[in-house]
Amino acid sequence: MKNGKFKVHCFIWSRCDSLVLMVSGLQNLVAAAERGSIEGLQQIIALVPECTLPQIKRLLPVFSHRALDPTKGSEGVPTALDPAILPLKGFIKFAIHFLEVFPKDDVSELTKFWTNNIWPCIQRLFKNVVERVNESDNDGRNQVLTTIIDLLFFFASESWLLEIVGGTPGAVGLLIKLWTMEAHDPDYFLTSSTYDITPSKALEVYITWYSIEGHNLDWDEEVLNPANGGAGSLAFAALEHLRVQDNIQNKTDILRVTDSLRITKALSCHISIRSVLTTSHSFSAITRVLTSVTSQPYSSPTAYAVCSCIIECCDYLISWLEIANGVSNIQEVLEARLLPALVKSDPWLSKFDKSHSTMHLPLLESVLPKYLIYRSVVRMVTKSLRSIDVLGTEEKMVRGTPFWLAWLLFKETAVNRSRIDKDMEIGNVGRMMCGNLKVSVYILSFLNTTLI
Repeated sequence: MKNGKFKVHCFIWSRCDSLVLMVSGLQNLVAAAERGSIEGLQQIIALVPECTLPQIKRLLPVFSHRALDPTKGSEGVPTALDPAILPLKGFIKFAIHFLEVFPKDDVSELTKFWTNNIWPCIQRLFKNVVERVNESDNDGRNQVLTTIIDLLFFFASESWLLEIVGGTPGAVGLLIKLWTMEAHDPDYFLTSSTYDITPSKALEVYITWYSIEGHNLDWDEEVLNPANGGAGSLAFAALEHLRVQDNIQNKTDILRVTDSLRITKALSCHISIRSVLTTSHSFSAITRVLTSVTSQPYSSPTAYAVCSCIIECCDYLISWLEIANGVSNIQEVLEARLLPALVKSDPWLSKFDKSHSTMHLPLLESVLPKYLIYRSVVRMVTKSLRSIDVLGTEEKMVRGTPFWLAWLLFKETAVNRSRIDKDMEIGNVGRMMCGNLKVSVYILSFLNTTLI
């Protein structure tokens, strides 16, 4: 088809309501696209809302074949980046448009298309930008990567779609690579154009799905190996994603950190990753996130984002501090100001969903109290309690709630243990002695076993 006739035909198709002309135009445009017309692809993408499901099925192979054929490209683009992106963008438009009406009984057809067409396109595009794109071409590089994120997140939007991608070797690994790439550059953040999500969010959906659904993810092959450094590299990436300012207030930043918290918790299910995270001070990093996000006054517009972040922080600390079971880890979180953060989180959670309003309760009821037998812990807790009292932080807590009652009991226990600590000072211990040597030895033994 000559260029002039092609343009006229596209104009007629885009302005005409006749189904017959539309079908005829579609056939001609598909033929033009198959022969290498970039303009043909652009016209089809622009008319996605007018296409029917049978027409979509006819168009999808055209876009995937074009994306897989690097020889058909625009002149002057040495990496064939633009012609590779365009077909994949076209598919995303089709997929999103038909997400709600695509019949589930066609899942076998979609599965076959994913395996034979979509996934090979994604692999080619990713390899193209990682290995061949000039580092200065950030716009082209980001176009490809955000398109890939869009496509993978589209297939994670429904459980039956997620089943298709979930079993594909390399899909999670590709997201792991994108996630670790971001971690190495604090100023570099990818956000997809269609869903406004990040690699962290897309990866979080897949990792969470594996853990909830009980699928047997091959951690070595799908998670550790793509990180180019195994557990250490993943732990480093997680901690880099959790670095926050002293007072994080931007809603987008809070949501991004929350996604990273969910990923970090899921990754911690692997023993080797959890071990590296623990030794790399992940508990203090997450406590600093909690401290940062609760440092701002309550605000309705950011309430959901802040509460979600608080819940994820508490969930991680409750889950893994219990397993770690080490005094040094408790000292780590207390040094990072865990107690003031818990007190400040109460006004937020008390106004949130009732089922989540006591998410921080186990930290005061079971995790921290059992460490009050250690003198070093008692002294750190006492210091935090003084700070909370001086700043009046406690005044904003909601009275009469389970968390308030747990807080009062925790404080009372800490004060009592602190009194024992003071009584163990040389002067007080001397006054507690008596003339009987055996009794004096018994008193010293009792005090030293009561408060280590």
